[in-house]
Amino acid sequence: MLLSNRTISDRLRHVINTGLKVLKGHPAIAVLVGLECFTAVTIILPYCQSNNLHGGDTIGHLEAVRFLRDHLFPRFSGWNPHFYAGFPQGIFYHPLFHYATALLSFLIGLEAAFKTVISLSILLVLPATWYLGKKVHLQQVAQSLWLVWVWVLLRFTPETWGGNVASTLVLGQVTNTIAMVPFFLYVASLPSLFTRHTFFASSLWLAGATLSHVFAGIASLLVLGGFGIIYVRSHRGILTLLLHLLTTFLLTAFWTLPFLANREYLRGATVTWEGLSVPFLVMLGLCAYMLFAKELGYSYPNESMHSLIVALFLLATFLYLRYLPDLPFHFYRFQIYAAYLAFFAVYVFVVCWRGMTIKISDVAILVILLGFGSTITTSRHKQQLGQPRESSVLEVHGPPDVHVQIPKVDGRVLCLGTTAGNLRFQHRALTFLVAREGNTVTDGLFMESAPNSPFLGSMFRMFDPFSPRFTPKNIPPNANKAEFYLRLFDVRYILSPHDHSGVPFLRPSTHEVDQRNLLPSGASELVFRLYELAAPSELIEVLNYQPVGVKDSWEKYVEEWWIRDENPPRLLVQTSTPLPDAHGSGGEAVQILEERLDDGYLKFHVAAEANVPILVKISYFPSWKAYQDGKPIPIYKASPYLMLVYGRNTIEFIYQPPRYTSYLFILSLGTLLFCATAVVAKQSPRIIANSRGNARKRNLTLLP
Repeated sequence: MLLSNRTISDRLRHVINTGLKVLKGHPAIAVLVGLECFTAVTIILPYCQSNNLHGGDTIGHLEAVRFLRDHLFPRFSGWNPHFYAGFPQGIFYHPLFHYATALLSFLIGLEAAFKTVISLSILLVLPATWYLGKKVHLQQVAQSLWLVWVWVLLRFTPETWGGNVASTLVLGQVTNTIAMVPFFLYVASLPSLFTRHTFFASSLWLAGATLSHVFAGIASLLVLGGFGIIYVRSHRGILTLLLHLLTTFLLTAFWTLPFLANREYLRGATVTWEGLSVPFLVMLGLCAYMLFAKELGYSYPNESMHSLIVALFLLATFLYLRYLPDLPFHFYRFQIYAAYLAFFAVYVFVVCWRGMTIKISDVAILVILLGFGSTITTSRHKQQLGQPRESSVLEVHGPPDVHVQIPKVDGRVLCLGTTAGNLRFQHRALTFLVAREGNTVTDGLFMESAPNSPFLGSMFRMFDPFSPRFTPKNIPPNANKAEFYLRLFDVRYILSPHDHSGVPFLRPSTHEVDQRNLLPSGASELVFRLYELAAPSELIEVLNYQPVGVKDSWEKYVEEWWIRDENPPRLLVQTSTPLPDAHGSGGEAVQILEERLDDGYLKFHVAAEANVPILVKISYFPSWKAYQDGKPIPIYKASPYLMLVYGRNTIEFIYQPPRYTSYLFILSLGTLLFCATAVVAKQSPRIIANSRGNARKRNLTLLP
């Protein structure tokens, strides 16, 4: 009887027996399967079933994907009017997650695609780490401990670290965890990169890590440095390294080059830190001690392990060089990479250096690893404003539902948060729930990234002193200019849980606010009200005065201008040449002919006898072009970071990225196809040989 004629029960029994043999001979695979099943049941399943995607930054990422799918696709970047009076999406933030999720959403829907990508990223971390352990030749029990080490850190490290379950599901730092998968696979590919001089697969993984999160790209380069120090001994090794870096650059050029070209328009907040993480200092000293292995009479198990120790030392040194009084916001997330790789420092020191043989009975080693992993503490950073966030348990099911809905209104809406109970950090959800109805809001996903963020943050905190918003700088507001601030950014409505009935330039709006589930623990009563400016603002304003030209020290003058009293406040304009001698009379009529800011287009008509200064209350960015009656005119940067032109008649504003961005995308796509083809071509002979070997084995199982 042939094998193909066996009954179903025989086949099932054969599969089970084969699986048990594999698990018995490979305990690491058994540990991997067990941890994956436990994670799927306790984390992934309840997350997919009940998480409302409103927690922390999660809803911001969700709406960024929605905007990309509905307005930008197939482009990966474009103008988004919801980020601080407008900000380019996809240039300063890693595009891979948003684009992949948007692409998948066409098949299964937006929220399902979002949860699918997040779930897969969490589940793929352990297989990627298992593959790394295999490539650096860990023994089976050591492989098992390595998997346990990663799972402990993935599950129990603080939510502010990024790259773990808590940061993904509680704070919504989704791209950090996704980046862990290509990071581990990239580290696993480095031994082959230098021994076989095959760099295409490594370049793909490094590009994937960089486009998932730039911190993963930086950490990968530091690990590459550790491997290069140990492995590179010839000109061929140097050439392989250079070709690898060049290929990676070509794969990511469509994003990295526009990012670098426009980096002056990127802003980052800073935080002040208290103390250092003691376990990491111990790990840094341990790595420094082990760098002198040969001089101390020790030897490494293999060159890959030696490279990982050097890489860990470089990564830890880089991390602690950043522990300055003013640390760039989010840089503390590099801790997670050092924490994951710290296993190899403990493994080499405790096991290999002491001549111990790993056995299942060596429970002491497991205790050391789990103890080290679970007692890691992070430095606490001081929040700039408001009360410090209390550490919370893993919110697999998501935060309490918040429902605030207003109809589509004409003009920007300022959504203020609340400090009540569980809604303290739900201000982001409120903003995007309002935006879903087609409204233009003043907040967004990239809270601290836009040049206008410190000024809008100042305005937020003037109406809500406990507003938990991080901005590059805390610029104090001037209460005497509150109405001017709102008009400057064309904010016509304020949605707030606070009572603003005593503000003279605000009045209750006639629009109804639909709100439910707004009684969290700690809040006896919570009602959101909608206010509007008594005298409406306008998106386009003709100035009846001559703006003040500023040549140097733009940021300094703008910050002083924002605070100081001046009646009426005169806008500043950045210019290296004298401004035209022109101003409006106050009677010019402005008519908006077409407004499609979601698509980066604005067309209006100004009835004036001569050119007049026209303020367009949209954030300044070089990709905007202005045309008067079809002819290009210059756009000036007006305080704080808005756009101003001199003109009349019909004027168009069009968001036009440089043409070279299209060429870069074609270049990166061509490099991707070339690398993928090279990898497949290299693997094909091996796959064919394995299939032929398996066929011969099956023939031997035939019964007479």
